[in-house]
Amino acid sequence: MVSISFLGSGKMAEAIVKGLLEAKAAKPSDITVSDMSEDRLNIMKDKYKVSVAESNKQAVKNSEVVFLSVKPQDMYSLLQEIKGVSTKDKLFISIAAGIRISAIESVIAGRVVRVMPNLPCLVQEMAGAYATGNSAKKEDSKTVELLLGSCGLCINVEEKHLDAVTALSGSGPAYAAYIINALAEAGESQGLDRETARMLSVQTIFGTAKYILNKGVSPDELISLVKSPKGTTVEGMKVIEKSEIKDVLLRAVEAAAKRSRELGENGKC
Repeated sequence: MVSISFLGSGKMAEAIVKGLLEAKAAKPSDITVSDMSEDRLNIMKDKYKVSVAESNKQAVKNSEVVFLSVKPQDMYSLLQEIKGVSTKDKLFISIAAGIRISAIESVIAGRVVRVMPNLPCLVQEMAGAYATGNSAKKEDSKTVELLLGSCGLCINVEEKHLDAVTALSGSGPAYAAYIINALAEAGESQGLDRETARMLSVQTIFGTAKYILNKGVSPDELISLVKSPKGTTVEGMKVIEKSEIKDVLLRAVEAAAKRSRELGENGKC
């Protein structure tokens, strides 16, 4: 196992730590965290029994893999702080949205990988992707997949596609939640109480996704399985197929991807 540090211990960093420990991809003694917040450090130390560093520099010195897990607006000052440390033989994994690999590589000498996680990382069901920098080695991809795989799915893509990943799986939980809420409201309109409608809506979306993943069927195949001739689903699908739902989702992803590119252009170190 490698020694790992987290520079910044917010919710996403905590989710990754939790995933690493639960998957036994790391032990508490392998992990060091640093943070400006004393409260966050105490939470990480008490809850996960990980080590706490006195400074970001100390955390970097003691680790082979370094997660850059501060907010994007704090990345510049963080990199300036640690650039004096010997970073040449270290792997840096950035989870800061909008900060390009080249911007990080222009400040520190280490190998850089950029990751786009999403909110379900908090329950070890991440749908994420990563891109490697020019200095990254082939084994760095294996390291990232091993570590981030403990939090869910993590796919290798070219960095130019991370804006699309951000728009799809990064923002996607909000779209899915909106659909869940709409289904629940539709259930209420047919006489179900609010909590029953909500529970049925959430479990239906969860179960459908799990079925597609576990059975290896396509969404179209699943629709065919549910849509029996002259049945209820046929009538419901007639309405959906005549609607603009598909176009609305396409435009939502387009808009989010555009915004991600804009943030990337502004997110320079």
